Order: sequence, then C-alpha cells, then structure tokens
Amino acid sequence: MKRAILVMMLLYIVLVASTTLAQDGAFTESECAIPVPPDKTLICGTVEVPEQFSDPDGNTIVLSVVIVKGGDAADPLVVFNGGPGSNSLVLANVFMESPIIEDRDIVVYSDRGTPNATPDLECPEVDTAADDIFGAPMSDVFSARLEGYEACRMRLLEAGVNLNAYNSVERTAEVPFVMSALGYDTFNIWGVSGGGFLAQAVNREYPDRVNTLMLDSAAQSEAFMGHVFVNILQSINSSFEAVFDTCAMDAICNDAFPQLEVNFWDTIADLNSNPMPVTIVHPQTGEAADVLLTGDSVLLVLSNEFSNVANLPRIMNDLMDVKVDYIVDRLPNNYMGDPGYSDGLYQSVFCAEMGQFTLNDVNTEGVYPPIIDAFEEFLQFNIDICDIWDVSTVQRGELITSDTPILIMEGVFDSNKQLELGQVVIENYDVGYLVEFGDKAHVTLGACALNMMAEFMNAPTVAPDMSCVAERPQFVVGGNVLTFSEVTFESLGIAAQIPDDWQELQPGVYQDSVNGTLLVILALPAETESNGIEAFISTLGLPEFERIGEEIMVVVKR
Repeated sequence: MKRAILVMMLLYIVLVASTTLAQDGAFTESECAIPVPPDKTLICGTVEVPEQFSDPDGNTIVLSVVIVKGGDAADPLVVFNGGPGSNSLVLANVFMESPIIEDRDIVVYSDRGTPNATPDLECPEVDTAADDIFGAPMSDVFSARLEGYEACRMRLLEAGVNLNAYNSVERTAEVPFVMSALGYDTFNIWGVSGGGFLAQAVNREYPDRVNTLMLDSAAQSEAFMGHVFVNILQSINSSFEAVFDTCAMDAICNDAFPQLEVNFWDTIADLNSNPMPVTIVHPQTGEAADVLLTGDSVLLVLSNEFSNVANLPRIMNDLMDVKVDYIVDRLPNNYMGDPGYSDGLYQSVFCAEMGQFTLNDVNTEGVYPPIIDAFEEFLQFNIDICDIWDVSTVQRGELITSDTPILIMEGVFDSNKQLELGQVVIENYDVGYLVEFGDKAHVTLGACALNMMAEFMNAPTVAPDMSCVAERPQFVVGGNVLTFSEVTFESLGIAAQIPDDWQELQPGVYQDSVNGTLLVILALPAETESNGIEAFISTLGLPEFERIGEEIMVVVKR
C-alpha cells in the first residue's frame, strides 16, 4: 500500500473553465481538493445530493468533484475506486497521465461517505483500537475493534448520519444525478473492485446513460457484495491453487521448488502444531512484541500477498528452511488501522448485503482445510461487525444482462473474487472482451490496462490490443527476500526503510546490484503527500504505492 531525497515545492495553477448546470442537481465550482498540475486543466467543485433519493427534500450530502478536461468526445470517463470506502480522487493523477485524456474528459468524485465527501464515514475509533495491545492474540484485537465499531456507529448516529442511506441503492442513484449536474448526458464507467460493483449496478439501473463499461477485478453477475463474503474462501483457495499449478508448469520454478504444494501444506501443519516464537516491531512506534508464528497466521498474511506472485513460491519454500522474515515483517499489519479509508461506508454497504448470512453460508467446497480453519475467526468477526452496525438489508439485485459493451480485466491470482466469474458475466453482455492478466492479482490497473481502455471507448465493437498482457509471472527463484533497515536523513528530518545491501548511488537513490531495481526517496509536504506521490508514480507507469510509515513513501521501479 503505501516513499524518497527530493523535496518538491510545486506551484499549481488552477485553470478555470465554464460549466453547465443541470436540473437534476447543482454543481458549485470551488478550490480543487487535489493539486493541479500546471499542464492540465481541472474544473473542481461540489455537488449536493439527497441523502435518500426517495426523499429529495430531506438531508443532503456534499460530494467533491474533479473534472480533468480532455479531448472533444462528449462522453467522459467516470472512475470509481474500490472498497467501497477508498478515496476516488487519488485516481485523478493516474488517469490524467493516460492516453484516455487525449479523447475525453475524466470525472472523479468522492462518492457518498468517502474521503472529501461530507459527511465522511471514516472510523478512527477502529483504526486506533489495537494501539495499546500490539502483539496481543487476534481474538483480543477483534474484540477491541468491535468496541471501536460500536463507538464509531454511535458517533455517526449522534451526528445525524442515516447509515441506511449509504448502501448500494443510494450510491447507484447518485451517479446519474452527479453526471447530469455536471452537464453530461451519457458517459463511460470504469470501476475497480468495489467500485466495479457500483459501475455494474449503474449500468443495470440506467443503461441508456452508459456507453461502455470497464471492470477491474470486479465482475459479478448481480453486483452483490454478499456474494463476495459467501465465496471468499473459494477465492483465496483458487489463488493458492493458481500459484502451485503455475509454478509446477514453469520449468524453472518447478526445478527450484519441486513438490511446492505438498511441502507448503506440511509446513503450515507443522507451524500450527509447533508455533515459532518471533519478535515483531511496530512500524511507527518501534515497539517490539513477542508473538507465536502459526500456520494460520502465515495463511492470513499470504492471502494479501498475491500481488507479489512472482516471489511467492520462493517465500513459501523459505518457510521450510525457517526463513520467515517476509512473514514476520508483515505481521504488524494485523494491528494497524487504515487512516484515510471510510470504514463506515464499507460496513454500511457490506452489511446491508450480507447481514442475512451466517458462517454456515460460507462456501467451503473444495477448499484446503487449513484455509477454512485459519479464516474462521476472521469471518465471524465480520459477521459480528454487521450485528453491531445494524443497517437494513438490501435484497440481491437481478441478473445483469446488457447490450452495453463491456471490457473485463482480471488478475489470475485475485484472492478477492473468483476468476471464473469474468467468463460468467461476459456471457450476459452482447458485446464484451475478457482480459486475464497472467501475472496479476487483485487490481490490474497500469499502462497496459489504460491503453486498452482508451482503445475500447473509441471502438467498443473492436477487440482492444491485448499484446501487452502477460501470460504468466516471471518467477523469482534465486536471491533472498528483501529485508529492510531504517535510514535517517537528518537534513530533511525524515527516516525511511531501505533494503539491506542496496547500493546508495547518490543521496536518496538506491539500487539493487542484482537486478538494477532503483529506489528513490521523496520528501513531500504532509498536506499533499498522497496526491504528490500519485502524480510522481503515474509518470513511471506505476498505479500503486505502499505506505510503510506515517510520513514516508516508497516507490520501486524495475
């Protein structure tokens, strides 16, 4: 998720253009919520929408809007980040540097409950719940976080927030309302993960407004998040199977790690029978805690590491040799919050769609037994959250069939959803293209995907050029998994985690002597940190960044 010695003082000039107000709602121009590059024209402002569209005269919600002006096409692209609960505005920097901008405007707005919207349903009570129990058993962490959810819910209710207004029904109705307020009749939609569920729901309810639909790691026949919960173990299981199968079919990987599947599960069983004492360190406070590394904890960590699939066979194999640094370095994440993510929105949407389910509804058919055991407590925790959140149930929507052209992009190693759903969904569309990235997991966004999207919107009945899509990972079989040490840059008053044994080429620039990978350290003003990093890495073709500490960012490019 989410650094460099280059201090950048950027002067941003806001370029103003006229806007058209639509009778559905009013767009009010105001200062941009993100930095504005000097070579781009951005129109920024807010749209006020009903809290509940069935009560247009009731309470309202204020959404921040960014329009990146592009080519002359009348139908813009509107983009939605994942979660739901992630900040969509951070995507503006990625898309404004893509070829899409040559043809059309790009619209990004903070949908209800997310950062930059008013109200924002962030839950700091949950983020800080485990601060005082670092290293405690996960049962204690879950209990503390449940108390955090109770406190967050109470605070939001006392502030007058109607949590039943933050579900998929209201979020879907919001999209055409906003686009009309901005003066757009028809539009194209891209959504990643939970944002893709929203995009599909909009196409189902307002098909005449949608020219093309593009999904990243989000295809689902009814756009129903309850389906994710019921099948999450199958999704995780499929990703592990994909790693084992792909490695077995790769001559180099199979030669380096023979019998990977059998050896890995034997190691997981051994760790569950004989937990290993390890020491974890809080990445922000430096607090150390002694914990027991079990097979269950390894599975919980690795279920979030499939984006690093090229290294996973080596990491799994290292466990047999008691090389556990990679896992231990990630165990502290169990105790960390996610500031900047609107957890309250996620729970309002998620619980409305899975509140009727119990642990018995989770599909365990064909799932490795250790995965079932490792995730049982976590799944019950999610059910307990929904008991606390107490929102009205939203019924499963109808099967989505459509003549809207669709482009589905999925990672073969996605542990958040079942890969086969892409093929299921595309059969319900008259015109559609399914692209499976053989080296990616959840989220495929990058230069390859952006180029295909640009082509697809201009010629939706012609298959986009897919030659940039990798068929399989390039597995790493030699060398060691990276370990990090903190380096302090006194002149800037910051510290960063630097890979051990990397060569410092110049202040703030480090290189891996084995494969030439460069690491650049950037120090940015806190108020523009995330947007500045997004702008920087988008020029390198990298859509993601990883947060290691509270103030520093790391960007690595091969």
